[in-house]
Amino acid sequence: DDVPDPGRVVLGKTCEEWHYDASYLPWLADPKEGDVLLSFGTCESLEIIEHGCGCGRGLPPGPTCGRICPDGGPLPDPSRAVGGRTCSDWEVLSSFDDEPGCGDRYGGISEVCGCDAGHEQAGCFDPGQLDGRTFFYGDSTRFQYSLSFGPDGRFAQQYLWNLEDKRVIVVGYSGGASAADAVSSPKPPAGADGAGGGGDADADGTVRGEIVFTGGFPCGRYGTRTGVVRLVETDGAARPEIVSLTEAETCRYVAVMNVPKFCDGGVGGDGDGLMQR
Repeated sequence: DDVPDPGRVVLGKTCEEWHYDASYLPWLADPKEGDVLLSFGTCESLEIIEHGCGCGRGLPPGPTCGRICPDGGPLPDPSRAVGGRTCSDWEVLSSFDDEPGCGDRYGGISEVCGCDAGHEQAGCFDPGQLDGRTFFYGDSTRFQYSLSFGPDGRFAQQYLWNLEDKRVIVVGYSGGASAADAVSSPKPPAGADGAGGGGDADADGTVRGEIVFTGGFPCGRYGTRTGVVRLVETDGAARPEIVSLTEAETCRYVAVMNVPKFCDGGVGGDGDGLMQR
């Protein structure tokens, strides 16, 4: 049948392109890593695309992760990009996802997509405001990173290129009952230009502290994975936001989070060692 809206973009392709690709599904049995088209090797996966393209296919029976916004309402900005996909794409995926762990995969996307998540920003920032929240970062179609804070805080890497691959690699776990307890003074700059040990090239402000995530999944001869979230007090920042994330060394990840002005002068440890950029 004809596609209702051929120009609509779903999961990186127009519905017209998906309609054409579906004709060759029997030849797509050997997925190639990183290729969105060839990652759809089953009719079950194409059912998700049919729904996204408005072909009349309803949602699957039984419980799923549901819509992205907690109140079940429409997305404020469906075209906003989050982790290599639009908010609209994430909603299509969550609506068909019937596996446990919805919060790990979609818990923080609602806030990034502009839903009212109930996090009212005060006039200043305190690390404790991060507790119970999940932040996402991703600038490609290969990986997305999720960072949650508080007693169950976790720094994780998630695959994006294959809808049926829900593997999660844990970079590390946070310590302490609150993010405020986990903040330590930043390490001294590695060079004269004030750059840290990698990963903070996008930082433009004062590095006020770091939250270290340890005890992640094994990484061969490199030991277990670890991650660091660098808190950068940034003029004009209205809310906490991950602005860059790099693998500074093998299995050693550094995320830069721009935050509003701190509520007080001290942070983490003894409050010393603030690094001006």
